[in-house]
Amino acid sequence: MGKDKNGQINEASGKKKKKIIITIVVIAAAAAVAFAGWHAHQKKQIESIMPTVTTDQVSRKTLTSSIAATGTIKSKVVTDVTAGGVGETGLKVTGVNVKVGDVVSEGDVLCTFDVSSAKEQLADVKEAQAKAEAAEAQGIKSAQRAYDQAVSSKDTSLERAQNAIDEAAAKRDSLYAARDSLKSKIEEAEKAVAEAEAALQSAPEDEKTKKSLEDAKAYLSELEDENKSMPENISAAESALQEAVYGYEDAEKAADEAIASAKDALDSANLGAGGEDNSTKAQIRSLQEAIDGESLKSPVSGTVTAVNVAADGIYTGGTVVTIQDTEHLYVEASIKETDIPDVKEGMDVLIKTDATGDEELAGKVTNVAPTAGSESVPAANAMEGLGSTAVTSSGSGYQVEIDLLEANERLRIDMTAKLSLIKEQKKNILVVPYDAIFTDENGNKTLHVVPDAQTDGTSAVPEMAGAESADDYTEIKVETGMESGYYVEILPTPGIENGTVILLPQTGTEGLDEMDPAGGLG
Repeated sequence: MGKDKNGQINEASGKKKKKIIITIVVIAAAAAVAFAGWHAHQKKQIESIMPTVTTDQVSRKTLTSSIAATGTIKSKVVTDVTAGGVGETGLKVTGVNVKVGDVVSEGDVLCTFDVSSAKEQLADVKEAQAKAEAAEAQGIKSAQRAYDQAVSSKDTSLERAQNAIDEAAAKRDSLYAARDSLKSKIEEAEKAVAEAEAALQSAPEDEKTKKSLEDAKAYLSELEDENKSMPENISAAESALQEAVYGYEDAEKAADEAIASAKDALDSANLGAGGEDNSTKAQIRSLQEAIDGESLKSPVSGTVTAVNVAADGIYTGGTVVTIQDTEHLYVEASIKETDIPDVKEGMDVLIKTDATGDEELAGKVTNVAPTAGSESVPAANAMEGLGSTAVTSSGSGYQVEIDLLEANERLRIDMTAKLSLIKEQKKNILVVPYDAIFTDENGNKTLHVVPDAQTDGTSAVPEMAGAESADDYTEIKVETGMESGYYVEILPTPGIENGTVILLPQTGTEGLDEMDPAGGLG
């Protein structure tokens, strides 16, 4: 029994020891696993707060400085088609043959009008015009006849007055001749009386001699009486001649006045006829234009962008159809006043639209308005991107026109265009990220160059490619040129070339001082 009992006791004791050993092993394993996990976490945490050195490379790029704006695609040729005199007469639209979006050719019929009333009006107006013209012609004819009669009457009156002058002059001249002849006759009569008296003295009783003396004296007396009245007769003849001259002058003046009056009447008739004719002709022209415009035809080829009439409506004037040339387009943009001094005619422009996607279309500024407008350009649509600096123009600005240098079938009128107006562009120049520029204690710009480095972008100390630590670099003084929104130009510098590896500013240094000497976090 005791042996058996002792044996049982020994067996129980061995089992108990075995369980203790297993428990210890399990605990140890668990502790090892927990330690390994903690160690891995601790290592990861330490690595996450260790300083990270980021590298980059000097590269060759094209830098662009530009003004960003938006504009609207416009047609270079916009034709507003009107219907001439139709609008003045208010004709009914009988048919519209086009709609917005239709492509038309020159000569295509756009719409038609009812011109029947215009034809009736034109006939009435022409009839009234014919009667008025006949009356005017008759008036002109009468005035012309009166004028011709006045001219003819002047000739007759002056001829009669001239005859009177001639007759008076002839009578005066005959009196002067008679006076001269009378003197001779008186001298001869006086001589005859003297001879008769001498003969009578020789024969006082001779009756014949007495009779001769009496006759001689009587003749002399008659001559003397006639001589006495001669001055009065001559004066009367002179007066008659002067009156005849005055008569001629009066006749000439009266004739000239009559001619002038007749000429005025003739001129008035002609002028009056022209004045009335102008208004009538204007009415006829308007009606004829309406009739000729029964079928309104397109004067150009292009795309219909607006139709302002409808069938059965009344056209009262203005644009019937607007036709635009969709093949020759340009961009109209508004540039704000802070940017407009940098915009010049001939400036290159890059153009994008939603319809053309990422394709950049070439353009050139062709016109810059001298005064500001009131168009607004949304800033959200401005072109942006790495390698260019763009300032968005918006608000009330100056209108700028930009020619598209090449056609694109995807463009449409009134599309929004995103613009980049190139102020400056340099191609194939050495550039670095803006943050890669450091400043030394003297204020000089420098690059931190990693010697003999080959980098894949970023690495953490101490495994940074090409450098033993974050301080393992060569500082090279550089000069910068053109800047963009992300890159800056590096002017030619010894030791700096395409592919040179450079350091960027360190990140992730916070928290290192919080680690205890054993590597744990305090």
